[in-house]
Amino acid sequence: MEIPAIVLLYAVLLAGAVASLFYVFSVYDGAVYTINSYACSEAAYLIQVALQQAVEQPGNYTGTIDLYYPVKIVGGELTVGLDTRNPATCRLEVPKYVEVLASTGTVITIEKVVHASEFVDCTGQLNGPKLGIEDGKYIIVTQCEPGVKVENPQIVVYAS
Repeated sequence: MEIPAIVLLYAVLLAGAVASLFYVFSVYDGAVYTINSYACSEAAYLIQVALQQAVEQPGNYTGTIDLYYPVKIVGGELTVGLDTRNPATCRLEVPKYVEVLASTGTVITIEKVVHASEFVDCTGQLNGPKLGIEDGKYIIVTQCEPGVKVENPQIVVYAS
């Protein structure tokens, strides 16, 4: 029994279509992961810049980073591409005194809160101007002096 040429042609075309689909989806998956990886690095960098602003500015600070893609923050790691098959994860490098909350969202918020009860004695060099208290009055402190207390803020990073 001989197989007609048209059937062989359709079989070859079908095999080619299946092979091309596998190729397209593997290239697509690689491209999606690359895009997610770049987006993850970008979001981590923007968080670093916002944290630097929070540390440098005296007093309370709130900064938001509006992203066009969902992110997930867990255990100091940032995951981008939650809506794709190939999400990318990168590490958030934050100082030890910064609290990173487990959260998911498209807006990353950096909050610095200075509580009046948590001012500490000013000692050593300051890395920038700080909110301080001297004789019961709030002042901006650029260098330490006896009797001056400076802010000891709480900084929190989370997505919403």
